[in-house]
Amino acid sequence: MKEINLVAGFDPENPLNDDLERAANAVGWKLNRITHVEPEKIRKGELEDVFPDNILWRRELDGNTQEENDMVWEWLDRNEKTTINTHVVGGRIRPVDKYFQQELYAKDEVLHNFAVPSFAVGNVSELAKLLEEKKIDFPFVLKPRYGSLGKDIIYISDMRDMLVKVAGLNNLESMTVEPYIDSDYDWRVFVIDGKAIGVMRKEGNKDNPLDFEAKSAGWQKWNEEEPEIRDETMRLAEAAARVLNLEYAGVDIIRDKRARKYYVLETNLSAGWYNGFSEVTGADVAGALVEYFVKRL
Repeated sequence: MKEINLVAGFDPENPLNDDLERAANAVGWKLNRITHVEPEKIRKGELEDVFPDNILWRRELDGNTQEENDMVWEWLDRNEKTTINTHVVGGRIRPVDKYFQQELYAKDEVLHNFAVPSFAVGNVSELAKLLEEKKIDFPFVLKPRYGSLGKDIIYISDMRDMLVKVAGLNNLESMTVEPYIDSDYDWRVFVIDGKAIGVMRKEGNKDNPLDFEAKSAGWQKWNEEEPEIRDETMRLAEAAARVLNLEYAGVDIIRDKRARKYYVLETNLSAGWYNGFSEVTGADVAGALVEYFVKRL
């Protein structure tokens, strides 16, 4: 029986993995969940029994160092294994950095007009210099470079607000500075094998547009049916996945409600679809991932 080897890391019981197992079984395949590999096996390169082929990398190996994870990637590449998301631009960790992503978008021929202007700063003086040089203006946000789910985003309305809020931060180097984009909706687009398979429109807390966690989660969700919006968000999402060399990605897109301009917020390397995406769009993400493996044989 053919099999998919899912690197689930610390998260083997995630419902997404059950969905992948269902999809694999539907085509007569089985799913193996890999959480940890003995360091000695990695150092010796004795991994054929662990990674025979068809590897979907969702999480880092649990209990293994970053160096050991990197060594596994190198072994997979050297042995020409069929994989998903192991040839990411910048390795596995750096692409999660929102500042790094925006730098890549800004250099891309398709996305350079849709990148969010982002700045890395080390201290308050550097932040003040950005304002002085008019590279950024109020209002703006400070976002964790490795954050997720809209958590710990800080809205800065003016100089007084900045002095109060920044004073309590220990390390600005972990943040990226971006203009605040007053949006009406966000969109999540899944891309597999270079093609968008669905678009979900999200709306957060209408009574509090600064509730970034609600905006990220989406208090209301719909399948995007407006052809113009659907085509544009799919086009941008496909380009974002290409820029990072991801075979499987969830791309988040936002639109300035006054300028009506789209921005690519970020590309998620381990995107989940149990956030209402499959329910509202009807897209079978797990099935599409399994189909991708089958097609590559």
